[in-house]
Amino acid sequence: MRKNILLAAILLVLIPVNVFPQVMYDSSKNLLSVKSEGKLLSELFSEICAKAKMNVYINPSLDRKVFINIKDQPVENAIKQMIRPLNSAFVYQGKSVKSVWIFEQSKAEATFRIPPAPTSTASTLSSVKQDHVKKRLLRKQELEAKARERRRQIAASQGKLKEFEAKEAEREKRKKEREMRREKRRKEIERMRAERQERLKRNQSGESPSQ
Repeated sequence: MRKNILLAAILLVLIPVNVFPQVMYDSSKNLLSVKSEGKLLSELFSEICAKAKMNVYINPSLDRKVFINIKDQPVENAIKQMIRPLNSAFVYQGKSVKSVWIFEQSKAEATFRIPPAPTSTASTLSSVKQDHVKKRLLRKQELEAKARERRRQIAASQGKLKEFEAKEAEREKRKKEREMRREKRRKEIERMRAERQERLKRNQSGESPSQ
């Protein structure tokens, strides 16, 4: 009995809650997939705006929970299905549907612009890049350590271990000097960049450099 209960619990954990993200957009085919089980219309359109690069304006009174499951539909058709239960209309601008107004009687009612949902693409790319740099640095250090050990073994077999240690100490010294120069250069570049940003801010605000 306990085994059956444990197995059922494991299966419940393994069953995915969402088969696919609530909003998916295929830019190459201009197809939209939307799934919602009670999410607000504005929240869905916020994700659509971010992924399909659209502007959506809506009558605030139309923002309500929707229950839909749309798969691989042209953007225009998908929007029609999303707002069909609301007894409303919409007009769009551009063949690729870049701007949309959703209203009940007139376009002027669409007074609320839905902001695009924040995306984590930039942070994700930055994280991936940092991980790649770390792995490359660790690999480089590993290769350097193996090369140093091979040189030490050769020197030991030739009875030149003291000379080897002296050369390695000099090599390490030069390496630290190079790292210090690179760090100094990096700080100088950061200082120059900060000064440039400060000048741009002053120019935009109309301040003179002496202020």
